[in-house]
Amino acid sequence: GLKQLKEWGYQGGYQTGYSPEGRDQTVLNGGYYVWIESHLFKDEAGAQKAFDYFNNVAKQDPAQPVSIQPVGNTSAAYLTIAGVITGSTVKAAFHQVITRRGNLVTIVLTKGAESFMKSDAAWEVAYMADEKALGTRKTTVPTPTSDYKTPTPTPKP
Repeated sequence: GLKQLKEWGYQGGYQTGYSPEGRDQTVLNGGYYVWIESHLFKDEAGAQKAFDYFNNVAKQDPAQPVSIQPVGNTSAAYLTIAGVITGSTVKAAFHQVITRRGNLVTIVLTKGAESFMKSDAAWEVAYMADEKALGTRKTTVPTPTSDYKTPTPTPKP
């Protein structure tokens, strides 16, 4: 909880996610969802405690450890097969990659169809996040789509 975060020297963080266009229909054709969260701590020791905590939560049964190329100073990966993709009998595969680089902890979760998903997708996202943390990959500021119009409020009578 919050008390633990305080003890670990939590400085802040963010969560974001990407949904494939076409949602679950796209997932049945090889697309996948991605969720990313990054958390910054005052020092490496606090980040390691957070990493250990997230790792212990992630590896609970029915998750299975998956071997991946290392990312950051320390990393772990898991696969959980749970439920089905909406509107089908295709099993859902969740891959989770947890990394620590210095005082930064990043968690990447992907959801896709079991037949298509490998741990590579989650690993690639975790690797990109690590490159951004190192400053070896440019970070881009999202830009609105070109056809975006600011909604005009409807006046109330």
